[in-house]
Amino acid sequence: MAFLRIKFTVPDLSKIVLTPEQVIARAITVVDKVVDDAEQDWNNLVSTWDHKPKYHRTPTGLKGGIVSGSISSTDKNLIRLNNGTPPHLFGHGKLMSFHPTYRRKTTPGMIASFPGGKPKGKKGRIVRRGPFKSKGIKPGNWDRAIAAKHRKDLLDFGKQLRP
Repeated sequence: MAFLRIKFTVPDLSKIVLTPEQVIARAITVVDKVVDDAEQDWNNLVSTWDHKPKYHRTPTGLKGGIVSGSISSTDKNLIRLNNGTPPHLFGHGKLMSFHPTYRRKTTPGMIASFPGGKPKGKKGRIVRRGPFKSKGIKPGNWDRAIAAKHRKDLLDFGKQLRP
């Protein structure tokens, strides 16, 4: 499952001037913002896709000394492209066409989307009936890229709490 979970553990409160309630309130605000930013990154990633994945947000809250919030998706296309696929057969018994100028819309590890696909209204060269052997899809690993991008926000927040 394409899944991004961002957690923040409340630090040792004995060294902090703020009250525990103030620390928790600030932590919830920061994690909410990070989850909002992560959702925007996912939306930017799929902005040129015809199919738009749906996301599920878990509310930010405190449980067991950890302030956490998350955003996830069960969208099959997003999961397949994020995790990649091994070589496989496809197009069983179907008449397949491939367009010679097809361009992918996303790049592995890059949180961006570009115009691509096949030109509208143009038909590709009909090859033959499948099955065809796919080389597989290289993992996009966008969940890791988004988590790494926002990790600094959480670390900076931890530093702000130190006297």
